[in-house]
Amino acid sequence: MIAPAHITAGLIFPYHGIWPTIAPTAYIAPGAVIIGNVTIEDECSVWSNAVMRGDMAPVYLRRGANVQENCTVHVDADTPATIGEYCVIGHNAIVHGATIAPGSMVAMHATVLNRATVGAGSIVAAAAMIPEDATIPPRSMVMGVPGKIRREVTDDEIARLRNNAERYIGYSREYLASGMGRVADLVRGLAEATHG
Repeated sequence: MIAPAHITAGLIFPYHGIWPTIAPTAYIAPGAVIIGNVTIEDECSVWSNAVMRGDMAPVYLRRGANVQENCTVHVDADTPATIGEYCVIGHNAIVHGATIAPGSMVAMHATVLNRATVGAGSIVAAAAMIPEDATIPPRSMVMGVPGKIRREVTDDEIARLRNNAERYIGYSREYLASGMGRVADLVRGLAEATHG
């Protein structure tokens, strides 16, 4: 058994023999849980108490994207979840079987449901809900429940979205340099917990 003081990264588990695939430059915070057919690319970060569960379909977290504290990323049968390059998934958000195109933000407490597509450079505002099968065009500001397009995202907001993603890459590098969240520790920790 691992003593809590020795846990420096999140937990990974297989599902039906399929393990997550995680790039060595990714940061997986203590408390994060990654299960099954989940692919996490370079410079991504998954923060404490986020859950990414690829059981009924795959989950993809593309380069430079981040999934912040307490988020849920899940799927349904034949309904994968994809979070594009340099996306920001804010605290407590839910992405369920949806596609979030590159450079977008799903803000705090927002929800995007099955088969919905959020176009590149869009913002799903805090606590908004995108219903199943919705298609949100690129550069849309979406607010409300159900979510409605309020306006186009400005050039300044696009730049801030990218800066936000880059800032989280910087945070993750600092944590990795301190010895936290390393992929090598995810695998070793699980092996010790299972066999030790």
